[in-house]
Amino acid sequence: MRVSLLILALLLVAVGQITALAQSAIEPTFKLYGFPAISGLTHLCQQNAYPTGNPGWHITWDAFASASTPAALVGEYRKKLGDAGFTKDQDGGTWRLPVSAPQVERVLQIMSSNTDSPHRSCARKPPAGSRSIILVSKKT
Repeated sequence: MRVSLLILALLLVAVGQITALAQSAIEPTFKLYGFPAISGLTHLCQQNAYPTGNPGWHITWDAFASASTPAALVGEYRKKLGDAGFTKDQDGGTWRLPVSAPQVERVLQIMSSNTDSPHRSCARKPPAGSRSIILVSKKT
């Protein structure tokens, strides 16, 4: 019985460390886009989109899944980012920044996990129970 409890305790510590490592890997990704990370996200993938006509730039984006509702995530990000550059969408919202720039350079979009968006092309699918998708993107 003692050995079983010890093994269980070690497994819980290991799961906690894995979760902390996964979260610590998410923070630098968000930092690359100039947005704060929040906890409880699962990284789905990173991809690039190349506009037709080769204008000399492309869009890099990362997709994340969350068990939180889009409304809860929008509320959390409004506290962190404010309303500058924010547009409410059907199930979530989008920040397009910088606000005063002639062209948008980076975007954070929150939507329902049922929304048809680029995250559907990720090899890793949202975990069961995911209710939201966060897409962060930037012009590079």
